[in-house]
Amino acid sequence: MTHTGCDRFHTAVELIGARWSGAILRALFEGHQRYCDIRAAVPGISDTMLAHRLRDLEEQGLVQRWVTAGHPVRVDYRLTEMGRELHPVLGAITAWSQKWIPITPQPSRKLAGFPLPGPASPIREESASPA
Repeated sequence: MTHTGCDRFHTAVELIGARWSGAILRALFEGHQRYCDIRAAVPGISDTMLAHRLRDLEEQGLVQRWVTAGHPVRVDYRLTEMGRELHPVLGAITAWSQKWIPITPQPSRKLAGFPLPGPASPIREESASPA
């Protein structure tokens, strides 16, 4: 992979790997959504974080904010063409995670926050010898 290709890859991974971004994109794969619908589809996200992530995804060209005049004003969020093209990518990541990432991690078997596959290796403790 060339240096330019490597930079693009890392930028893409950071973009879709930012906390909550994948979950927001998955909610938007269902079609255009209002803010409250996205919040309901992404349990645990705060209003501040959702607003921040939607703004980031909009700035990156993945999400479009659509305002409809009226009383009250209606704001919808939709994926752009670029955002829709992530559907198979996130589908592949989802399939991989369902195969390899256990739902309940074993605290003693973690690497960078992710549980390692397979049984835990026993840890041999050296007995303290008297001095």
